[in-house]
Formats: sequence, structure tokens, C-alpha cells
Amino acid sequence: MLSWKPVVLLSTMIVFSAARATAAQTHVTREALVDVNRVVTAFMRDSKEYRGAIAAEEQYKAAVAKTRREIAGFQQERLRAQQAGSAALVQELSDRIREREQYLNDFRRVEGARISSLKDAVLANDAFLSEMLQAVKFVAETEGYSSVKRINDDYLYYLQEVDITDKVIQRMLKSR
Repeated sequence: MLSWKPVVLLSTMIVFSAARATAAQTHVTREALVDVNRVVTAFMRDSKEYRGAIAAEEQYKAAVAKTRREIAGFQQERLRAQQAGSAALVQELSDRIREREQYLNDFRRVEGARISSLKDAVLANDAFLSEMLQAVKFVAETEGYSSVKRINDDYLYYLQEVDITDKVIQRMLKSR
């Protein structure tokens, strides 16, 4: 009579062998993040191009804040006009608010693109960009990451363990 023990043992070995083969074929992707702006700031903060981009960004933020305050003031005036029952003034203020909001949207689009191009000009330095990419590649390969993405505003949350920015900066400092 055939014993069940060898059959069970053989079946178990086949299942584990298949699982191990599947695991070996499955490549786990590890992704890292790098804050390019922080890297640029660490190395290019004394460059004329970088200082110009930062100054433009500060002016942009101040202009946006000023326009928002204007809109808020018009909204408060409109509220008072509504409470006073002045329909003509409410309409005039509503038109002003709409005009300022449209201006703000256009300003943000145009100036935001201009500032982005100023920042990109800082990265256009081929030697710096090459050095940064070499450092990113070295850190990624050393740490076992298969891909590296740029940190931007699209991330709502990420683990700090995948942020390799400091390691990239340290690698660049060592290579200089």
C-alpha cells in the first residue's frame, strides 16, 4: 500500500519551489525621492542666476499677497454694501472682485511660468546637472533604489526614509 507521507512531502516541496521561483522572478521596485530645489540651494545659492530667481519669487509672492488683500477688502466692502441695501455698489464691487481675481489668475500663470524658467536656468548648468545626476545615481544604486523621483507639490505624504536628498548633497560635497 502507498504511503501518504511521501506524496504530501513531494506536494509541499513542489508548492514551495514554485513560490520561491515566483518570488525570484518578481522584482520589487524601491523608489526614492530627491528634493532638487534643496540640492540647488545647497550648491548654487551664491550664483547670480539663483539669487535672481529667488528675488523674482519673493516679488511674486508679495504681489500675490497684495492682490489677495485687495480682493478681501473689496469683499468686506461688498458685504457692508449688501447690508446697507446698495445694489448698485454691490454690483460694482462684485465686478471689481471678479476683475482682480482674473488678474490674479493671469498673473500667477504668467509670472509662475517666468519664475519656473528662471529656476530651470539655474539647472541648465550642464556641469552641475551632470554632477547632481551622478550623485543621485550613486546613492540610488548604493541604497538599492530602482528609481528616483523629484519631490514636488504632488506628494501629500511620503516616508522620510525614501528622501535621499541629504545623501545626494553629501555625495556631491565628497566629490568636490
